[in-house]
Amino acid sequence: MIRTALAGSLLAWLVSLMSGEPAPEFYEVHVTTYDNQLYVAGAGSDCVDAWKHARVPKGWREIRCVQVR
Repeated sequence: MIRTALAGSLLAWLVSLMSGEPAPEFYEVHVTTYDNQLYVAGAGSDCVDAWKHARVPKGWREIRCVQVR
């Protein structure tokens, strides 16, 4: 009975150790140009923050904010 309790406690501890804390959310502004080059123009903790730091190249075709983590 004690062995079963110890084994259960050990298993619960291992699972909690392996799962860890979730990674914080992170966003990037992805820019595609007309010649199909993909650039990461900015990054931040949310889309607004990513746009604040964005450097968009000339000749862009598409701009998207993407959650990467």
